[in-house]
Amino acid sequence: TKRMFSAFKYISESPRKTANKNNIPNKFGISKHERECGLAASLTHDIFKFGRSEKTDHILEDHDTLAAEYLSDNYEFPETFIQCIEAHNGPWKDGKHPEKIVELLFHYSDMMASDIQSE
Repeated sequence: TKRMFSAFKYISESPRKTANKNNIPNKFGISKHERECGLAASLTHDIFKFGRSEKTDHILEDHDTLAAEYLSDNYEFPETFIQCIEAHNGPWKDGKHPEKIVELLFHYSDMMASDIQSE
C-alpha cells in the first residue's frame, strides 16, 4: 500500500509544483481532484485482497470490484475514487479496465508497486 501510494504520488505529480495548487491539469491532464482521489484510493484499494466474501470464492481475483462495490454502497466517496479502485487490476483480471487517464495511472502505479514487491 505504501509503495502504491508513493508510485501514484510520483507518477501523477506535475512537473511544476504550483500547477496542481491552481487546479491546472498536470502533464497527464488530471485535475487536482482526480489526483487527490487517486492518492486516497491508493490507501484503500486492496481492502478485500485477502479475506472472504459471501459473493465469490475468488476474492484475490475479484477484490477490485468487491472493494469498489462495498465502498460505493456504504460510503459517499467521489466517483473518481471508486473508479480508480474498481479499475486498479486492469487487464490482469476480469474487472473494469482503466478508461480514464487517472485510472490508467492508478493501474500502472499498482503494477509498479507489485513488481517491486515480487523482486
